[in-house]
Amino acid sequence: MGSDKATLDIGGQTVLQSLVDRFHAVSGEVIVVSREDQALSVRGAKIVRDNYANAGPVAGLHAGLVAAEETVNFVIGCDYPFASREVARALIGAVGPRLAAVPEIGGRLQPLSAAYSRSCLPVIEAFIESGRRRLTDLVEEMSCVRVSEEDMKRIDPTLQSFLNVNTPQDYAKALEILAGSSE
Repeated sequence: MGSDKATLDIGGQTVLQSLVDRFHAVSGEVIVVSREDQALSVRGAKIVRDNYANAGPVAGLHAGLVAAEETVNFVIGCDYPFASREVARALIGAVGPRLAAVPEIGGRLQPLSAAYSRSCLPVIEAFIESGRRRLTDLVEEMSCVRVSEEDMKRIDPTLQSFLNVNTPQDYAKALEILAGSSE
């Protein structure tokens, strides 16, 4: 992307602040995980740091779950500007006795827009300590519910909740969507 995705402007505020504000309606506890070198300014969230250096999103997932008070938590990447509360609630409810509920959109797992039980912490720790880092590999090894694209479309017919802003083109698309929704 060329810049910190969390600080991109979406509708007059950063993507990160927009997500924090939106998810207070799901839980009074919103946790933001940041890298040691990342200075974030966000109100209404508890900011925690990764516990494992150079372990990427898996370390972020671990740090967030360690800090969480809830048994099951919705996890969203900072670059999903349209993540929905309804999707979060549905995924949290889908976890049941499993360790996670992960949507599969376009044939790909979405581990950064999923719900995780704190019970998966030992699995995550063993995964990191084995030297592995890919979040998708972790989820594929975990006892998780794979939530189908069709099930997600019942909640979010356009699947905008899963629009991930990774490139300037993705960001332009997000701004177009935002402009269209305000008309």
